Amino acid sequence: MTQIQTVGSWRDVAIEVAGWDGVAASVDLSCACMFAHEAHGGTLTGGLAHLDTVLKGTLQNLRHEALFTAQRGESLLITRPPPGVAGKELLVVGLGDPQDWSPAVMEAAVRQALDTAVARSRRNVAFAASMLDGGLSSGETAGAASAMLRGLTRGIDAATRLQALGLTGPLSLERWIFDVGIARFADAAHQFRAELTALSTMTGTTHA
Repeated sequence: MTQIQTVGSWRDVAIEVAGWDGVAASVDLSCACMFAHEAHGGTLTGGLAHLDTVLKGTLQNLRHEALFTAQRGESLLITRPPPGVAGKELLVVGLGDPQDWSPAVMEAAVRQALDTAVARSRRNVAFAASMLDGGLSSGETAGAASAMLRGLTRGIDAATRLQALGLTGPLSLERWIFDVGIARFADAAHQFRAELTALSTMTGTTHA
């Protein structure tokens, strides 16, 4: 049974952590991230490797063909995932060169995924950072959880503000789920909850 834990909410959007990967995420939009090449000369591992296997090597093939180079700001939207993918749609967000990685890269990636979800009126979204799958070590990804939450909450705030101005319709998003894998589930849930509490305190925004 998949482990899912709610770590809080932001403007009525539930924020959760799940012990699954981008293949198993049963959501409207399942998001993964990918570097322009794997860090330290490695190969794809974990959930991202699983996703590419289900896609029959499409992600690496498109990157090799320079049709999706996974640079920052680049994305690949798959609206008809193959059987075996639980999500209704897949979005792969480029992270660029792993040597240039910083927490700000993940903040921008989450914001990009959120903007796509809002534009497509998706209600539940899963996001896999895929940093470790792309070859970075856990020690090289310090600050990622806080940065991803900043990207998410600022994006929700922007969408809410546009709605208040009458420039968009109601926000459709109800759930945002960070994919962390089962091995990291407990630690990640604790970290995201603590970071969300700190962010709420800093901004004066209440969360459940």
